[in-house]
Amino acid sequence: MRHLVRSRSELQDRVTELIEQQTAISEVLRAIANSPHDLQPIFDAILDSATRLCRADVVTLRLSEESGLRLVAMRGDPLLVSHLWSSFPAFAEKGSLQRSNSHKQVTRSHPRLGST
Repeated sequence: MRHLVRSRSELQDRVTELIEQQTAISEVLRAIANSPHDLQPIFDAILDSATRLCRADVVTLRLSEESGLRLVAMRGDPLLVSHLWSSFPAFAEKGSLQRSNSHKQVTRSHPRLGST
């Protein structure tokens, strides 16, 4: 019986997660439909959804361009962002991250994925 209760709880958690993902997709698609020529509202919708889904403290979105990575949107506690920028100054410098063909590691923290 305990196993069934745990399985039901896990199933409910999964359904909740899927609903959150569908909501995030809908919000991004709505932003695309409402701003077909302005990318900033789309970037904002992506970051808002990513922040919520990943339960992240800080989220950034950067575009890969020939000169490097350009910061286009950011979410997070301003004090935490300031601390991260002072701890890792290369992230704060425009154009400091150069484009390369090497493997780019994406670091994220998610309750189900763990830290990678």
